[in-house]
Parts: sequence; structure tokens; C-alpha cells
Amino acid sequence: MGRWPAHWRARWIWNRRPPVVWLAAAPEPDPHHRDEMAGFRRELVLDRAPGRLPVRVTADGRYALWINGREASRGPVRSPPGTLFFDEFDAGPLMRAGSNLVEVVVRHYAHEGPWWRPAPAFGELGRGGFLLEALDNPVLDTGEEWLTSKPGWSSGPPLAFAPPNERVTATDRAEWSPAVVLAGAVPGPPFTLVRPSPLPAPTDGVVEASAVMRAATVGDLPAPSSKSLPVDPLYARGGRLGPRIAARLPADLPDGEALVVDFGQMVLGLVEVDVDATPGCVVTLRCAEGLSGDDPADVDRQWTHVRVCRGDGETVAPFEAMGLRYLFVSASAAARVTGARVRERIHGMTETGSFASDDPVLERLWRVGVRTLRLCSTDAFVDCPGREQRTWVGDSYLHTLVTFCATDDPSMVVHSLRLAAWEQRTDGLLPMVAAGDLAAHPLTIPDFSLHWIRALARLYEHTGDAGIVAELLPKADPVLDWFMAFAGDGVLGPVPGWVFIDWCPLPEGPIASLQGLLVCALEDHAALARVVGDVASAGRSRARADDLRAGMRAFRDAGRGVFTEDVEHVQSTQHAVAMSVLAGVVQGAEAAEMLGKVADTSRVRDPVFDPDSLRAWGYPPGFDPRVHVLGTQTFFAHWLHQAFARAGRHDLLLGSLRRWKGFLDSGDGSFWEFWPGEGARFSHAHGWSSTPVCDLTRHVLGVRPLSPGWTTVEVRPWFGPLMRLAGRVPTPLGPVEVDLARDQEVSGRIVLPSGSSGTLHLPDRSLDLSPGLNSL
Repeated sequence: MGRWPAHWRARWIWNRRPPVVWLAAAPEPDPHHRDEMAGFRRELVLDRAPGRLPVRVTADGRYALWINGREASRGPVRSPPGTLFFDEFDAGPLMRAGSNLVEVVVRHYAHEGPWWRPAPAFGELGRGGFLLEALDNPVLDTGEEWLTSKPGWSSGPPLAFAPPNERVTATDRAEWSPAVVLAGAVPGPPFTLVRPSPLPAPTDGVVEASAVMRAATVGDLPAPSSKSLPVDPLYARGGRLGPRIAARLPADLPDGEALVVDFGQMVLGLVEVDVDATPGCVVTLRCAEGLSGDDPADVDRQWTHVRVCRGDGETVAPFEAMGLRYLFVSASAAARVTGARVRERIHGMTETGSFASDDPVLERLWRVGVRTLRLCSTDAFVDCPGREQRTWVGDSYLHTLVTFCATDDPSMVVHSLRLAAWEQRTDGLLPMVAAGDLAAHPLTIPDFSLHWIRALARLYEHTGDAGIVAELLPKADPVLDWFMAFAGDGVLGPVPGWVFIDWCPLPEGPIASLQGLLVCALEDHAALARVVGDVASAGRSRARADDLRAGMRAFRDAGRGVFTEDVEHVQSTQHAVAMSVLAGVVQGAEAAEMLGKVADTSRVRDPVFDPDSLRAWGYPPGFDPRVHVLGTQTFFAHWLHQAFARAGRHDLLLGSLRRWKGFLDSGDGSFWEFWPGEGARFSHAHGWSSTPVCDLTRHVLGVRPLSPGWTTVEVRPWFGPLMRLAGRVPTPLGPVEVDLARDQEVSGRIVLPSGSSGTLHLPDRSLDLSPGLNSL
């Protein structure tokens, strides 16, 4: 559905008088385009319970809706300016005969943020509003019958790495008045495109506090840093947290102390803290992913929620969903905390995949990887739940591959690809962030556009859906043309923008990793062009790939027997060698030998955080570029692992996967943004670090599609030191189930879904597989 349905009867409503759009003396847009929140309610009496009452709802910002005290819906999902999604649900089961109360809170951000950009205001629309329609029954339609109030709520200034802060003054007496009906019976400009939400409803599970600590402020605290918020009483009055001691809930919270609530793992959702406090007591919540020394808060997490209490038992409940493991609770006067929980709000996908072996560490890696993906899947793929929640386009490539191993629901993949495509830049590249503040930034990350093309190819391989290819592939041609404008004599020269590749230092000139990635994207584009019958484009991309593949020989250092990142053969990196293998520049035994050299732990050195560097990453002490090899971070380790598998070095792949055990030891239940030695200060849940999920599924269990839509399947298990491999791999046709054991020979069972056939490859033989049960 691409336009508003013709039978929308409901009216946009808001909580103030219609603004003066044009002023006679100064023809400027109305200044009331600001971050604000509105409350709405509708009371109605029904003769009988409605049974079924489908409704659809959206807002210019975000909304939360309750019916008779039970939450019914939150949304809408993120979208580019001028586009809106609406949510649909059945309100009938929540309603009853007699009196019913529908309550809504709407936030209009006004300022662009990590997950929202304002539509250019047009007339009375674009400055905040709420719209609800009860399908086939106007009983709940927004209009003159709705009431509104201005809650005691305010926000702080926009933050770079979090939503604006929240401050709420609780009250039992709200003044309700008729809602303002905005002009226009149905939405129009600036909302010219509307679609139903492409995603299932998010989860709503409860995670209770697993541990509580009490800490008192002692001594003096230095002046707050730029990231520290002076609204936090512990910062504003000075003082440093002393040693934390164990406590339990309910717990008293004296002035000058803080409770540190540990949820036992990284979580993402709506925080709820039950408190008993005196009237006017200010309760402050701060989120943290890790505990660092005596700091009363995680200074890399900027978000704060402040509530001025009304003076009896109440629940401090922020509007925004946040990612955290630890919650700091402080108060301006003596209070008592009786409970703390997080209502998890993550993508409502059903996990249908699995992996098992006789090595429990590998099983945990698979499960934690899927958990990390879910923590980074809200209303789009996001980089991390706690710091940003931005849809970085390049991150989504790894999210895509992990999704196909974890669930049979590809909706999030399609949604994230579309979000990026809808905001293509005039230069042909895609934005580095979709549907967020940085989408309009003049800077972009060129290599992320290549990851987008490759993610589209992986989507087609998994689903066989030629329709989505026909829809999105036209966005790829300008991307590739942009890159080729900087290529000559088979070498991709320096390109403008932020060439990311990985968190590591890179040379200034031509970059081998980027050229190899471009070759792979061109090959994927050629395959996709053939799907839609564009033979000319397919041939052009194949020719370009061949030219650049031949040109990559310029990066080869014959003396060291490796590919270097630069044409001067100074810097040897795992990235360059991995991409030379994946681009087909080096193959077979030579590729296996080269990968062995750059995987030699005596030579590999990981990048280190360097706050004085432009890229924030530098070389470790004593690094000699002609002796040592610069290693990948968790992100680009994915491409290194694919190269290991391509060259038959599964031993190196398994050894590399075991490095993720350090994340298991952290107890966060998720994978961090960087290796544990450098990553404690950064995101403790980062979806781009979940490559173990697809590596174990595709290269150890060995299940992958040989034709689009999984109509033919390859099962090529690699046991190595393992004695058992089992798993369930989702496909559009149904799951592929594998359960194999190795003794003197391999035995077990493989089940293929109807409509699929395949081949089992073992070291000593190959067997044809038919739909249904195949026994060995």
C-alpha cells in the first residue's frame, strides 16, 4: 500500500490551537516546531464488548497507546521524512461492556535524532500530531471527541548519541481540554507516502533486576565532562561513589547515595522503577553498559530520565526504550525503591534456527550471537541498543546474514534495505545512516553502499524474490558508477568521504580492502542484473570486476608473499589478504598459505584505541609494518572468516572463533563492538560482531543454499576436532535439519523441506539428498 487508504475518516489531532503558519510582517514558518509531548484520551461507554475492533494508528513522532490500563501499541517504526508507517491491531479484546478509557502519549521530537528526522512542516501538519481510525466503525476515530493535556514533561537539548533527556513532573490532576483537530480530513503534505508497518509487533517480556548494589558519594568529583549531565544530582552536588556493597530490593535510598541495579545481561526496553518518595523528591535514572571505577554513571551513555515525584508510591517509567545492563538510581531526598525491571522491546521475530555440537563454547557463541542481533533489532537494524540506535547501513550486512541463520522472517532485512534506498544521495551513494540524523550529513561512508548491494544479493539468494531485486537494484547503478569514476588502469584510486573498512588505521592512497570489496559488489551486481534480465548491466559489471581483479596485483608483495593494504607494500593487513581471496585474485593452495601467514599469532597485532588519531584507532606500541600484520576487529573478522572457508582453512576459522570466548566471560550475554582488550569503553552489544552465528551455520555445520530460495542445498559439515554437529537452518521452504555424529564414519540424519533437494559432501564421499528424511 503506497498511499493513504481512501476511506481514512480519522483526523489528525494535537494539543494546542492551530498555529499561525504565515505572519504578515515576517513570512516565516511557525516557530512551534519543537520537541514536546502531548497526552490524549477518549472515554466511551459500550453496551457490549466489541469482540473484534481493528484499528490503525500513527503519529508524527512516536506514540504509546493504552486501553483500560493495558498497553496496546507503540510506534510507528522509523521512516524517512515525508513517509509514515501505521500500526494495525485488534482493540476488541482489550475493551469491555460499560466504561472504557483509551490513553495515548505522543512525542514530537522536532529536532532530528538517531532514529527520527522531521518532515518539512506544511500548513498545520508536520509539527506533531496523532491519528487513529477504527476500521469499519468510527467509534474511536480521532476527532473532536478526544481530549488532550500537556503533561509535566520537558526534554533536554538534542544529544549526539542518545535521544533527548526526559524530565517529568508527576501529578494526579491533569487539565483536559478538547484536542485541536488539524486541517485536512486525511493526511497530505508533508506525508505523501504511507505504508502499513512492515514488521511484527515487538516483544514485551519482563527482565527483573538480578542484583542490586548501594554506593554512597564521598570526596569531591571533578567538574562534569562534556558528556556528563549536570541535571544528575550526583554530578551537580559533587561527590564520588565509594565502594559498592550488596543490597536487595526493597531498599532505602538516602540522599547522596545511589542504587546500582544489575539486570544480569544487556537488555533493551522500557525501564520501570517503583519508588516511594516525598512530594517534590527528584529521582534520576542513568543507564550504563559497564561499571568503571567509582564513576556514578557511564559517561559514554548520555541519556538521563528525571522525575519529580508527586509524593506516594509511583512508577518511574521513561518513554524511550534504552539499552543497558546497569541502572543508576539516585534521589534528591530520602526515598525507597521497591522494584526495578525492564520490559524488553526488541524485534518480534521467532527464532527458528539452532546450532549444537559437543563443544559447549561453540553452542554458547551461536546463542549469544543471535541474542546480540536481537538487541540490535528494534524498528530497524541498529548498531547498538545503548549508545546510538542508529541504522548504520554497513552494519546491516552482518545483521542480514545472521538473521537468515536465526529466523524464517526476512521482514527486518527488507525494511532496512528499503530505508537506505529511499534516501539515496544526489551523488549516487547511499547515506551512511538510514532514517536518522546522519542520513542528511554531507559526509558518508562509501564502502557502506557496497555492503548494501551485497546485502541485497544475499536477500535474493535466501528468498529467491526477484520482485525485491527489481524494486531496489536501480539504486545500485549510481553507486557503482560513482566508484568507477575514481578507477583507472585497474586500480581504484583514493575516494572522497570516510572510508571506514574497519576500526583500524588505513593508508591515504588506494586501499586493497576497498578495491576487493568493490570487486565483490560488482560480481553481486552482475548476478542480480541477470535476475531482472538486464544483460547489458550484468556484462558491464562483470567486465569492471575483471579489470579491477587484475589490477589488484599491484597490492601484492612478492617478497613477503602477501597482499598489502597499500601499493607501496608497507602495511600488511588481514583485511587485504582476506579481500584478495574473496575477490578471486588468489586461490587454492596459494590462498591457503597466504592466510596462514596473516593468521600467525606471533605476527598479528590488533589496532588500539587512540583518541588523538583522526580515526580514533592507531598502531600498537612497537608495531613494525614490515614484520607485523594488522589484525581485524570483530566487524571485518567476518570477511576474514569467509576467506578462511573459501580457501579450505576451516582450522584457522575455528581458532579465530574461539577469540569470542572473552565476550562470554564478560557476563553481558552479548558481543561487544571491539575485542575485549579495547572494547570496555564502547558498545557492549554490537550486531556487527555476531559473525560466529553465520560462520558456525554455513562453514562448520556447513549448510548453505546452492540456488535462490533454497531449492537446492549443500550440506558440507566440517568436524575438525568435533564429534557431533547438529542444527536447524531456516529457509523459505521450511527448515533444513541436520544431526550428524562422527565415529569411524559419519552417521545421522538430514531433513530437507518439501521442494528442496541437495547434496551432502563428506571427506570420502558425496550423497544426494531428497525432500524429507535422509538417514546415513
